[in-house]
Amino acid sequence: MKRIITVVLTIALTAFAALSVNAQNYPFKGGEQLDFKLQLKAGISIDLGSGSFRLDEEGSNYHLNMRLKSNSFLSSIYRLDHVYDARFTKSGLVPVRSYREAKEGSDYWVKSDYSFSNGGKKVHAKVQKSSRPAIEGDAEFSNGVRDLASVFYVVRALDFDKISKTPARYTVLMDRNIIDFEVRVVGREVKKISGLGRFNTVKIALKGKSRGNFDTNASSSFSNMSGAEDKIYIWLSDDACHAPLYFTAPVSFGALSGRCVSYKDLKYQLSSKIQ
Repeated sequence: MKRIITVVLTIALTAFAALSVNAQNYPFKGGEQLDFKLQLKAGISIDLGSGSFRLDEEGSNYHLNMRLKSNSFLSSIYRLDHVYDARFTKSGLVPVRSYREAKEGSDYWVKSDYSFSNGGKKVHAKVQKSSRPAIEGDAEFSNGVRDLASVFYVVRALDFDKISKTPARYTVLMDRNIIDFEVRVVGREVKKISGLGRFNTVKIALKGKSRGNFDTNASSSFSNMSGAEDKIYIWLSDDACHAPLYFTAPVSFGALSGRCVSYKDLKYQLSSKIQ
C-alpha cells in the first residue's frame, strides 16, 4: 500500500529543470482548488479515497496544501492519511520549504521537512520514519533540486511544444530518496473524464530513476535514463489552465488511476471542454 501512495504523490505532485517556465503567465493563481478520486484496478476496481490540492498566495510565495486520505470503507481496513504543506516562489517557482507527514495502517508514519536555499540548489533535510533512524543533513545540487509540490506546478507552466522535442528533466526529493525524472509530450487526444465530460488534452509521459538516498552520498550527476521506461501518464487540459484531469500508473498488483472530480477558482476557463 505504501508503494501505491508513493506513486500517487509522484504523479499528483509531479511531472518535471532544465527547461524554464513561463514566468510571465502561469496557468494557475492563488485560490485554485482541485479535487480527485483515486482508484485501484486489480482484477476488480477498488475506490481508494480522495485527494485535494489548494493553492494560495502569501507575499512573494505560493503556498500549497495537499491531502490524500482513504475513504471510510478502506479506513476500516487500512487507514491512509497524507498531508503536504509547501511554499515556492512566485518568481521561477523555486522551492522554499516543504513538509510532508504520512500515516498508514496502525503503526507506519513518515515526516519529511526540507528547507531550500541558494535558488533551490541547496537543501537542509530532516526525515523521520517509523521503520528507520532519523536523518538530518545538508546537500547541494549544481542543477537544482525540487520537492514534489513545486515540480507539479513547474510542469503545468512548461511550454508543451518545447518538451515535444526535448524532454524536461528534474531532480526530486521524496523522503530519503533522490529521484531523477524525465517528462515528455506523447501527443494530443480527446479524453472522457467521468462526471466532468470530454476534453481536448495533452498526454504526457513520465519516467524516473533513483539516484540513491539522501543519507548515502548519492551521485551528484543526473541519472543516465537508459533502460528507464515510460510508466506514468498524465492528461492535462489543452488550454491556458493546463489542469491535470486524469492519470494512470502501474503498481505491483494492478493499475492505479486518478481523475479530477471538481475544481474551482481556476485562473482561466477550461476551454478544452468539448460542449
